[in-house]
Amino acid sequence: MKNWRVLEVENEIRRRVRNEWIEQTSDRFDADQAEATYVCECGDANCAESVSLTRAEYEAVRLDGSCFVVAVDHENPEIERVTLENGRFTIVQKMMAAGRKSQETNPRR
Repeated sequence: MKNWRVLEVENEIRRRVRNEWIEQTSDRFDADQAEATYVCECGDANCAESVSLTRAEYEAVRLDGSCFVVAVDHENPEIERVTLENGRFTIVQKMMAAGRKSQETNPRR
């Protein structure tokens, strides 16, 4: 049986994949849009929050495969640290084993 930390990271990875799809779809249909809406990449499987980012902000998150974009106050200090927070979203970086797993599954590596 997987522990909660592994399950949380796997939830975040699935949401990152979904956001990559959103980004690709945005490129094809509305690339001129100032901000796009993405799903919160937090580890809560029941989270239905969304976050708005500009393309530049989203690309900045994706520069590091251990980073994820989450809704404000959706970070988990046990496995991640906040690297940036503003009124619209928070960027978190996975630590230890969670960081390694998120790097290994980074769709942009």
